[in-house]
Amino acid sequence: MDRVRTSSKGAVVIPVGVRKSVGLEPGQMVQVAAEGKDRIVIIPMASDPVAAIEGILRGRGGGTVADFIAERRREDRVRRRRL
Repeated sequence: MDRVRTSSKGAVVIPVGVRKSVGLEPGQMVQVAAEGKDRIVIIPMASDPVAAIEGILRGRGGGTVADFIAERRREDRVRRRRL
């Protein structure tokens, strides 16, 4: 785990190894969220959100969009518990 220092404006530099491991490109948007009082999560956003979700429901048994969203939320909760 890398350690970084925050600037006076709250900026941090994400180490190159971390950026490469998640495929983060210069200028790419990220989501930042607090998990509890002692954890910050940074999630890279797709460069092209439309292309990222194209065909996402194909092959999922014909469920509704609401079913798909509920499934993704369950997966996110499990992933966050592992952190």
